[in-house]
Amino acid sequence: MATKTAQMTVLDPVGITRAEMEKRTVTRRLDDLRGKTIGFVDDGFSGADYFIKGVQSLVEQRFPGVKTHYWLKPMMSRPAPPQLIEEVARSCDAVVVGICA
Repeated sequence: MATKTAQMTVLDPVGITRAEMEKRTVTRRLDDLRGKTIGFVDDGFSGADYFIKGVQSLVEQRFPGVKTHYWLKPMMSRPAPPQLIEEVARSCDAVVVGICA
């Protein structure tokens, strides 16, 4: 008996032009966390603070000497303000963003 395979198309509701897509690059993974600063951005949704602070704590325990910073995005339903993005980018070598619902 043949089994049917279902297909699903997933659409991203955020509009990005093809030109914008071509400009994007993927940042290389850090080779080592020693001496690095890792940022944690909480999106403000219910439970995100527990998740992000939990991951932050695990990173601090697992990688002694790594510096961490925590930010709370001001409005959960809006993109992070450019000033916040710039501050995080300026302050950190890598960033974890918590998206919870």
